[in-house]
Amino acid sequence: MTELHVERQASRARGSAFLPFLSLREIGTVLGTWAVWSLVVIVLSKVAATLPLTLPQPWAPDIAREAPPLARWDSGWYRDIAVRGYHYDPEAPFSNTSFYPLYPLVTGFVSRLTHIPLFPTGMGISLLCLLGALLLFADLLAEEDPERVLPGIAVLLCFPTAFYFASFYSESLFLLTTAAAFLASKRGRWILAGIAGAAAGLTRLNGVLIILPMAWFAWQEMKRNGHRLKPGPLVGLAGAAAGAAAYPMFLWVRFGSPLVYFPGKNSTWEHRPRPFWEFPQLIANGLEHFGELGAGGKINFVFQNGALVLFTILTIGLFVRRKVAGALYCTATLAVLFNSGSTDSVQRYLLALFPCFFLLSDFLRKRPVLAFAYLFGSLGLLVTLLTRFVNWIWVA
Repeated sequence: MTELHVERQASRARGSAFLPFLSLREIGTVLGTWAVWSLVVIVLSKVAATLPLTLPQPWAPDIAREAPPLARWDSGWYRDIAVRGYHYDPEAPFSNTSFYPLYPLVTGFVSRLTHIPLFPTGMGISLLCLLGALLLFADLLAEEDPERVLPGIAVLLCFPTAFYFASFYSESLFLLTTAAAFLASKRGRWILAGIAGAAAGLTRLNGVLIILPMAWFAWQEMKRNGHRLKPGPLVGLAGAAAGAAAYPMFLWVRFGSPLVYFPGKNSTWEHRPRPFWEFPQLIANGLEHFGELGAGGKINFVFQNGALVLFTILTIGLFVRRKVAGALYCTATLAVLFNSGSTDSVQRYLLALFPCFFLLSDFLRKRPVLAFAYLFGSLGLLVTLLTRFVNWIWVA
């Protein structure tokens, strides 16, 4: 690192308390990129909804009529929680208990407070959370090199399933809460880290995994303090653990078991815990029936398994570069996916692995040809998957 860059970092550190390494120009770059991306995704979704495709809609007609193009599939479960709260039927194949509460409850509260319809409210919250996550993401990038900011957020926003960040889904909120917990614990702001970690644990089942990088940063802080244990890290870790435990405890008290999170016995849901060593056989079975898939199914199969391979390599790269905190989080997330018994939706779950996008952007910005290939291919696939999603074709 050059002496000039060290001085620039020190100058930045005396700036904003929340984004100390971002200049006003870089904040403007993030805001502009976010605004253009959001507008393009919304316009593309509306155009895709006008295509003359006649596919069955799984929702009741009255709900389907009020749903914008970016509210599909799991959005219906989030709407159900926001409107009716949680309910569980052991004989039903699915119940809304399979979805964590923070996103739908916040959306429902804001909708009632502002009198804005639920779906637009949820999409607005998703986009605002995305903006917050991008600013945190950019600040983490700029801490090492300000030139990484634009490539980093471009690589993330061009990923083929990134349109979920603008949808009536919890992707943006989860990215924001995990990135905030990571950044706050990295910088020793443990109360904020605990709050953000608790929010992550209330947003997704795997939100609990953010405790791993938080614990690593706590250990590093303890070593710097002569192995003296201070209350800050304990408060942060306890907050994150409490958030992760809150929803299972609610299910236990309300429905008699935390396991009602998992789909019922009549469910056709493929995600059922299996040992990771069965995962290669799962891929082999998919390859065996690859020829029977339609064009969309083949694209999906190649993409989801290619993405798993890519993010596994990137996670190894994080360890090689000694980015241990990020590597721990990504390894734990991949371990959950490899033990889930299915590759279904992994291309969406991988969006949360922001440390891998750090490494991917670093790799691509030094290789212009590969960067162009990534952006061209990813944007083409994003438009394809977005079109399928809007028209009720399962994507992720």
